[in-house]
Amino acid sequence: MNGGIGCTAPEAQGSEARESFGERRLRHRSGEVLTNFSTASQAGFTLVELLVALVIMASLVAVASVSVESTQSRARADKTAAIGNGVVEALERTDGLSFVSDFGRLPTNKEELRFLFSQKVITAGDEEEAAVYQPIPLEFKETTVDSAFRTYFNDLHLKLNAGWRGPYSRATELNTVGSNLTKRSVLFDGWKNEWEVEPVDGEIFVLKSPGRDGGYDPATVDWQDEDRFFDINRFLVTEGVHLIVKVVKVFDNGSPRKEIEEGTLTDFTLSAVVFAPTSAPKFATVGYEEKVTTSPPGSDFLDLTDLTVGHRMVFVFATENGGRKFVGSPRLLHIKPGVQPDETITLKEL
Repeated sequence: MNGGIGCTAPEAQGSEARESFGERRLRHRSGEVLTNFSTASQAGFTLVELLVALVIMASLVAVASVSVESTQSRARADKTAAIGNGVVEALERTDGLSFVSDFGRLPTNKEELRFLFSQKVITAGDEEEAAVYQPIPLEFKETTVDSAFRTYFNDLHLKLNAGWRGPYSRATELNTVGSNLTKRSVLFDGWKNEWEVEPVDGEIFVLKSPGRDGGYDPATVDWQDEDRFFDINRFLVTEGVHLIVKVVKVFDNGSPRKEIEEGTLTDFTLSAVVFAPTSAPKFATVGYEEKVTTSPPGSDFLDLTDLTVGHRMVFVFATENGGRKFVGSPRLLHIKPGVQPDETITLKEL
């Protein structure tokens, strides 16, 4: 009896143990799932929280976009100013690599402005080329001047250099836009607008950028749309050159050569011719122009006016009342901005 009972009890206990283990395992797994579900529910976002997060993210993106746009606009404005100032500096340059010295004038439009950066540019699909730097033979042609003076000067076979020897500025580079027949070289500002060169009142030259909006409006308030103007004329014309003239002659009575001092040239009429480079539209060819200045009889000086900056050839000559002729050695003057130092020229009898 006890052996039977003793045999049955362990089996019942094992079964109970097995059931108890399974139940405990099921209860444990069920509790874990419920616990995880409860935790997940507590850690998740509600719809309101998600909307708030999206609004915050959108605001941050908007602020960042405005900041980036403002930074880019400032960079474009700075680039425009750098290009404008670089062009002005190049065009006002009077020593060494001087554009006005080489061509005798400033660019008068945006097409000519391109040659500040390259000798070859493209217009309507075709390449245009500025004349190369070269010596130009000078010939005194003014028929109102005594032929003896013209012959004397022309026999010297003098030359004046002119033509392209740039680039004159490295403030930026030319851009090429279009294709085939529309292909052309363009000079852009920071906003990808073309620079303009405009003569005002026939004398003042202005380099212009329309700003971000691409149009010229004097009433613009936003600094990004503000038109930018760069004055490039103030050193184009100088205040002239004052030539003090002295004459050395041999008197008719056989006395030795004597220099007639300043202030005593009452019997002389003084004249000078200035040779300066000149150029065709778009600087396709270069040459020279001559300008004759004559002082009133009895003057001992000449004032040369309306000169552009750069190297200019000057030839001074004079006629005495009795018909005797005097010439000075031709001189290459370097005309600079503002007031020029006086130049002294000594004439000898021809």
